[in-house]
Amino acid sequence: MQKVGIIGAGICGLNTALTLHKNNIDFQVFESTNEPGGAIKTKFLFDSIIETGPNSINGKNEDVDDLINFLSLNEECSFSNKESKNRYILKNNKIVSIPKSPGQIITSEILSLSSKLNLLKEPFIKSKGTIDESIEDFILRRLGQEFLDYIVNPFINGIYAGDPSKLCASKAFPKLIEIEHEYGSIIKGLIKLKKQKHSGENKIFTFNNGLQVLPTKIAELIKEKIRYEHTVKEIKQIENNLWSIDGECFSHIVFTQPAYSFKHIKTPLNLSFISEIYYSPVTSVSLIYNKNQFKENLDGFGLLIPECEKKFILGVLFQSVIFSNRCPDDKVLLTVFVGGAKNPNRICCDSNELLSKIENDLSNFLNIDGSAENYHITKWDKAIPQYEINTIKIHQKIKNIEEKFGNIYFGGNYIGGISLPNAISNGKKIGDKIVNDMKNRKVFSF
Repeated sequence: MQKVGIIGAGICGLNTALTLHKNNIDFQVFESTNEPGGAIKTKFLFDSIIETGPNSINGKNEDVDDLINFLSLNEECSFSNKESKNRYILKNNKIVSIPKSPGQIITSEILSLSSKLNLLKEPFIKSKGTIDESIEDFILRRLGQEFLDYIVNPFINGIYAGDPSKLCASKAFPKLIEIEHEYGSIIKGLIKLKKQKHSGENKIFTFNNGLQVLPTKIAELIKEKIRYEHTVKEIKQIENNLWSIDGECFSHIVFTQPAYSFKHIKTPLNLSFISEIYYSPVTSVSLIYNKNQFKENLDGFGLLIPECEKKFILGVLFQSVIFSNRCPDDKVLLTVFVGGAKNPNRICCDSNELLSKIENDLSNFLNIDGSAENYHITKWDKAIPQYEINTIKIHQKIKNIEEKFGNIYFGGNYIGGISLPNAISNGKKIGDKIVNDMKNRKVFSF
C-alpha cells in the first residue's frame, strides 16, 4: 500500500492532491481550517464580489490552463476589460502612466532627463552582482536611484509589500538575474524578450463568482480525502523509510502549509528553521462608492504608490474597471492595501483611523467626493512571504532534506514563488515527482 500525506489545502497542496487523484494514488490532505484555498477568499457583500486575498490570475501558464480545462471551468473565466490595460504610479501627487515597454520609459513623465540618460548607459555597465545581492543594490548598480524609487519600489509594493533593501534579487526576481547573465544588460534583455513574444499580452482573469471557485472545485473532486480542522502536531519516522502524521502511516509527505507554522510541528527533522522566513503584514480594504462620487471616470488596472511619495496606502486596485461583474453598474469597487514590510504597524489602526487615512489619500489623487458607501476590511498579520537574503540558506536546507530522504517534498509560496500560477505549477510538479517515484523505485507497504 502506498499513501501520501499532504499538509495544507491551499492551491499548491490541492493541485498536488489532484495530480495524485488523476493517477489513482491514495492520499490524505490535512487542513487546519474549515475550508480549502488558503489565502484565496471570496466574499459576496453589498451586491458585490470581494476578494480578501489574491485578486486575479495571470493566465499565461500551461499548468493553469491544464487545471482549468480539467475542471471544466473555461466558461466560468472572466477576463480583464481592455480599459484595465493602463497602470499608474503616483509622482509628485500626480497620477502618471506606467510605461508598457522599455522604449516608452524614454518618453514617460516618471523619470527625469538625467535618469533617462543613465538608462542609455546601462547596456555598457559590466559589473555583476553576487548571489546575495539585494534588489535595491541590483537596481542602484544598473539603473540608478530614481528608477528604484519610481519604478521598482512601487512594483515591489504591488507584489511583495516588501523592502527592496532586504529582498534578495536572485530569489525574489530570478528573471532579472537571468537577463543580466544572458544579455549583459537589463534594457537590452527586455527589448529582445519583448520582440520574441508571439502570443501577445498576458491574460488577466478571475472567475464569474470569484477566485475561490478554483480551490472549491478541486476540493469537491477529492472531498473525502480532505480532513478539515486538523492541525498536524507530530510527525515521526518509522521503519522502512515510512512516516506517521499524528499516528497515521504514509509512504510520502508533502508540506505545503505556511512557513511560520513549522515551529508548531514536532518532527525528527527539526524544521523550525523554515519559520525564520518573514511574512509582511497587509490590510486589504474593499471600498464601494457611487459612480457619481468620482469627478472623472476611472480607467486602468490600478495605482501604485512609491514610498518616497509619503502616503499611507501601498496602492489601490480598480476592481470594477478590471472585471465587469464585481459590483452593480452604478457603483465603483476599489481595493486598497496598507502596511507592508516597511510600515507593519499600519495594520494595527482601528477601523475609523484606517478608513480616514485611506480616504484622505484617495481624495487627493482620485478626485472622490465623499466617503465610501460600504467597506470590508481584512487584516493579514502574515500576508506575503519575503524572499530575503536568509532564504538562500533556508531553501538550500530544504533541498538537502528532500534529496536525503527522497519521499519528503516542500511546496507553498515561501519556496516556489508567491503567485497563484507558481503555486499551481509547484503543486503539479510535486505530484508528478511522487507519481514517478512510485513507478521507479520500491515504496514499502504497510
